[in-house]
Amino acid sequence: LGRWAGTVWVPHRSFSGTEQLISCAGISIALARQSPLKIVLLDELGRLTVWNKQLLMGRLVNLVKDGFIDQAITIDVDAEPYRKMEGVNVIEI
Repeated sequence: LGRWAGTVWVPHRSFSGTEQLISCAGISIALARQSPLKIVLLDELGRLTVWNKQLLMGRLVNLVKDGFIDQAITIDVDAEPYRKMEGVNVIEI
């Protein structure tokens, strides 16, 4: 497991906490493909930039629309990046 950074392969052992979070969620989604209920839970999105939060949330919304997952629950300290996104329900506690 790893990712390409330009022309260099970055192994999973050197992933940041955020990269670990997202890669583990992706692997879990792939492994749970045959499961009757697929819910993705991601915490600590505060580590991401606003742009990357919106990209990730957009991808999760598309995964729900396409039927790959049933629901995505994300936890962040700031709801502002998601307020105007289509398909996203913001719940503040």
